[in-house]
Amino acid sequence: MAAIEFSERLSYFGIATSLIIYLSKVMHQDLKTAARSVNYWGGVTTLMPLFGGFLADAYLGRFTTVFVSSVVYLLVISFSIYAFYIFFGIRRSV
Repeated sequence: MAAIEFSERLSYFGIATSLIIYLSKVMHQDLKTAARSVNYWGGVTTLMPLFGGFLADAYLGRFTTVFVSSVVYLLVISFSIYAFYIFFGIRRSV
């Protein structure tokens, strides 16, 4: 559980740091719109635990919710890392 929390914090701050640069340089948003988008993203990621808590208490149960959300999280992070390597053309040398 500590490893998931550590990787979540590392991912959150890593994405938040570079998201404005990505939105302004690659997506060609002006700086004000990019900053607003990052603030919205931060708000959504802050409020999602309330939704997860509701699902856990009302429908799925605590451990099932933690397991399912952890699997989804790890799949999304793995896909994001893979997409990063594909997007930037980084190849592993064997």
